[in-house]
Amino acid sequence: MDPLDHPAVPLGLSRMPADTAQAVATRVRMVLETQPGTLPWRPQFGCDLERFVGEPATTHAVRNLQRTVRASLERWLPEIQVRRCEIRLQRPLGHNDTRPRNVPLAEAALVRLGVQTDLVLDLDLETDEGVLGIQANLSS
Repeated sequence: MDPLDHPAVPLGLSRMPADTAQAVATRVRMVLETQPGTLPWRPQFGCDLERFVGEPATTHAVRNLQRTVRASLERWLPEIQVRRCEIRLQRPLGHNDTRPRNVPLAEAALVRLGVQTDLVLDLDLETDEGVLGIQANLSS
């Protein structure tokens, strides 16, 4: 989840000072990047994103991931209101839909159905200081 190191703050959405926006983004990153059970003094803290690793990106799985992210943020950052939490599939730039000769037809179909797809998280968060939009790549 390296892209969360530098969450994108869409222009026009952030209505808070840059320092505050960065502090909120850092706290969101801490929740999303911490696997529950890794902090001995707070074993429940974090967001269980690892259970989705290797799962097909079905509509049901994406909805479950969205609920998991929203619930974790609401639990561990109660001073932040999650106004929008969307997860969308995005093909990497330069993705080629043509099938190389040495790739069997069934595997090529799986690739076209989303094996080479990134999951992008879009958040709109509201604090006492304003609204912040964060975008992060969950697939990397």
